[in-house]
Amino acid sequence: MANGSSVVGIGLQYGDEGKIKAFDRVAASAKVWVRFNGGPNAGHNLKVGDVHLITHGVPSGFIRDGVLGYIGSGTVINPEKMNAEIAYIAAHRFNLNNRLFISANASLIQPSHILLDRISGDEVGTTGNGIGPAYADQALRQLGSLLKNIRVGDYLANPDANQMQVQMNLEDVMNRYADLMQKKKVSDINLSALVNTFDKQTRRLAPYLCDNPFFVEEYIQQGHDVFFEGANAVGLDVILGTVPYVTSSRTIAAAAYTGGD
Repeated sequence: MANGSSVVGIGLQYGDEGKIKAFDRVAASAKVWVRFNGGPNAGHNLKVGDVHLITHGVPSGFIRDGVLGYIGSGTVINPEKMNAEIAYIAAHRFNLNNRLFISANASLIQPSHILLDRISGDEVGTTGNGIGPAYADQALRQLGSLLKNIRVGDYLANPDANQMQVQMNLEDVMNRYADLMQKKKVSDINLSALVNTFDKQTRRLAPYLCDNPFFVEEYIQQGHDVFFEGANAVGLDVILGTVPYVTSSRTIAAAAYTGGD
């Protein structure tokens, strides 16, 4: 059996190029659509008949019958927003059960990341989704005894212990940046509510967890075509874009083969 093909679609400007309409044409034969970068900062417009949807993290191929979606390790995931998006898509008659798979190695956007983005992201420009701080903590890994980068699979393997890590990370940001929080007049932080909601929402992702790093490769070897759906655009690449006014991930085509697994 001949291997399937893999095609990468990216924007060549700064986003909002109308990528998805073009992607839908070039990816007509794809069995799997893969997201490999970014998080809920993307906004992809889909129109199927009289149904209009805007998606942020879920790969757009679900509008075609039988197409699977895979969210790769190069992405960062806000559990509450991901669950809301899945429900939103289901409300428009597209069921993602057994069709959506999330890499166990994708990093979680924690409440600490969203808070840090809220109090420090104005100058560089941010969507306020905590994406930059989440990618920063991927590189930081650990700060003293604090595990800063927590992946989906790691959290779900031991949610009780990791819930405590998430709480400590939020406490650390609140203590470390207390002066900045006061300057920005941010005082509405309910620590226990944020951590409990995060825990509940992350646990809800368990049915979509994929701990097979060869998920995409196996479909290609079975003869299926795969499409890598780029978010943002080349002009926003964290290294090659108009730094510092860029996104926090790699947006070039080569990133598909690392972040898309």
